[in-house]
Amino acid sequence: MAVKKDRLSDAQKAELEKLRPFIARSGLIVKMNAANWRSTLDAILGISGYSPRYRMRCVRDLQDPPESIWLGPLPEGLPLYNYIEWIELNPISVDKADYSTAIRAALQTKGISFSLTKTGIRVYGYLRTKP
Repeated sequence: MAVKKDRLSDAQKAELEKLRPFIARSGLIVKMNAANWRSTLDAILGISGYSPRYRMRCVRDLQDPPESIWLGPLPEGLPLYNYIEWIELNPISVDKADYSTAIRAALQTKGISFSLTKTGIRVYGYLRTKP
């Protein structure tokens, strides 16, 4: 099942125009666009038996979310892709099955870069050049 392309309202388009200068001032380097995010979600949602739980940091967040709080199911709760600094996937399902290998393989198949963290697998929408 493919993730549908965004249809932005005029208000959302105006908000995105305000976001561009913020991203430039903040020293954020764009790593993903909407097509990349849709491809990422398609890959993750295509993993048989995996119900993704995730943590997310948006570009305007002042700090990382708590490591102990996982949201889900994906993609519920996601903002517009332009706001996502990173999404970290919890490879351990609620029933304690480990999907690390399947997640990495799905992302690699789509050519999506990621990093391994102590709590999950992180996909970056932006990289910070300033602390």
